[in-house]
Amino acid sequence: MSQQALPWDTTPKKEKAKKESSFWKSFQSKAKALRPKWRLTRLESWASLGVPDVLGCDEQGRFFLIELKSVKGNAVRLSPHQISFLTTHQHAPVYCLVHQTHLNGESVYLYPGAAAIDLAQDGLATEPLLRLDKERSFAWDDLFLALAQ
Repeated sequence: MSQQALPWDTTPKKEKAKKESSFWKSFQSKAKALRPKWRLTRLESWASLGVPDVLGCDEQGRFFLIELKSVKGNAVRLSPHQISFLTTHQHAPVYCLVHQTHLNGESVYLYPGAAAIDLAQDGLATEPLLRLDKERSFAWDDLFLALAQ
């Protein structure tokens, strides 16, 4: 049986981490609205370990890959296969996009594939290419601009 909060209980509630699938839906929805010519495909990577979650193609026909992660704390769990793929293909447009839920709201971090080892070891203390903090809404267009470079 779950406990219900008492009306006089003012204890702040812990933020739940947005599931990766929920983050993907938000990302996909914003991309459709702001970048209607982009094509994003969610990949089923169980058949090929380490392959990132999203294959994207921008208006110019350039492809990129994104590994999606959702976290509550600062640790980012990347499997050895994911680290291997991201570092092996670091010369290509491969990224790790991390959504963090915290007490002050939400943040999104964009990392290049070359940062995979540091990201796995040091978590979100690793310097990102881009960090977006949610006030009212994320500056999604800044993220899409960074991915299209």
